[in-house]
Amino acid sequence: MSNSRHVWIGADPTARPASILLGLFLAIGAAACTAPVPAGEEEGGEAAEEEEKDEKTKKPGETGEGSAASIDVEDNDARVDKAHTLDLAAKDTTRAKRKYRIVSGELPPGMTIGEDGKVSGTPNASGARKAVVHGEGSCGDASCRLEVNLTINVPNVVLLSGFGPFEGYPQNPSWMAVEPLNDVMIGGYDVRVIQVPVIWDEAVVKYTAAYDRLHPAMALASGVAMDTGVRLETTARNYARGADVANDVWPAGKIEGTGAATYKSGLPIDLLKGTLEEAKVPVLISDNAGDYLCNFLFYGLMKKVTAEKPANMIAGFVHVPTPDVVPTTQLTNAWKLMIEKLVSHQRALAANGLSASDADANANEMMEGIVHTPPKYISPVSR
Repeated sequence: MSNSRHVWIGADPTARPASILLGLFLAIGAAACTAPVPAGEEEGGEAAEEEEKDEKTKKPGETGEGSAASIDVEDNDARVDKAHTLDLAAKDTTRAKRKYRIVSGELPPGMTIGEDGKVSGTPNASGARKAVVHGEGSCGDASCRLEVNLTINVPNVVLLSGFGPFEGYPQNPSWMAVEPLNDVMIGGYDVRVIQVPVIWDEAVVKYTAAYDRLHPAMALASGVAMDTGVRLETTARNYARGADVANDVWPAGKIEGTGAATYKSGLPIDLLKGTLEEAKVPVLISDNAGDYLCNFLFYGLMKKVTAEKPANMIAGFVHVPTPDVVPTTQLTNAWKLMIEKLVSHQRALAANGLSASDADANANEMMEGIVHTPPKYISPVSR
C-alpha cells in the first residue's frame, strides 16, 4: 500500500491530473488582475467622471468643446467724416483670446477691423452696413468660435450753410440761425453746418468740398436779406454782379457762360411754407434770389445736384430775415422744424419710389403768390 503511494508522487509531472493544472492557471490569472496601478492613473473610473463634469461646465465659444457662441451687435454711434472705434472683443462675455475677421457682408466705407476685434476708421458714407465677424478661439476649430452679427448704422447727413461776415456785420444773421444745429440729430439725420465766405467762387468751392466729403442726403444753403419773413427760393438764375468782401468785382453777367439759364429748387416749397405758418413764422415764396452771393451759391449748388443726380436728393436755398424781424432763436427753431418736415418728406418719397427733385420742382411750378422782386440786403452793396 505504501509502495503504491510513493510511486504515484514521484511520477512524471505531466501525468498530474487536469484539476491541478486548472488550479494553477486560475491562481496566476488572479495575480495578474491585481497588479499595481501605474502612477498618475485614477482608479474606479474617477478620471472619466471628472471629464464628464468639466464638459457640463464649459461655456460655448470658450474652449475647444461645445457649440460656438453667437452674439448680435448694433452700433448707432458712427458718423460720416468722424473717427469712430468699436471694440468687439469687449462685447465677448467669455473674455477669451481671439482673432477676428469678416467672413461676409461689409463695414461702412472708410472702416476696417483688426485681429484684436477693434473696428475703426472714419466712415465716408451713410447707410446701414451688416457683416458677420468670426472671432476664432485657441482650439482652432468652429467649436470655440464667437460669431458676431454686426450692424453699423451711419445716419444720413443734412448739409446746411450760412454766410460769413460782411458789410459791418461781424456775425451774419444767416450763420447765427444755423450754427446751433451743427452736429445735432434731427429726425434721425445728422446735421452738419458750415460757414461759407462772402467771396465769389470761394463760397461755392467751400460748399462743394463739404458736399463731396459728407455725401449728404440733403443740401441746404441760406443767406440773409431785408424782408418781412423767411423767403423760400424756387429758382436760381445764371446771373451775378457786384463786389464781395474782398473787393473782388463780378462784372454784371452770366455765372456760367454756357450754363443753364435757371435751375429749379428741389425743396417741397409748399410743405415748408405750411410748416413755417404753423409755427407763426412769417414766410414768403420767391422766384428771384437776387444777383449777389446768395444766388451765386444757389446756382452752383443746383448745378452740381442736377449734374450728379444723387438718389432722392433734396436741395435748395432759403433767405432768412434780420433778427429784428424774426429773432435768431426763432429762426433756429424754424430750421429745425423745416428739417424735420424734409426728413419725413424724403422718407415718404423713398417708400413710394419717387424722386424728390422731380416731384418737388413740378409742384413748385404750380404755386401762387410768388414774389418776383429780388431781395434787399442789410446794407448797401457796391454793384
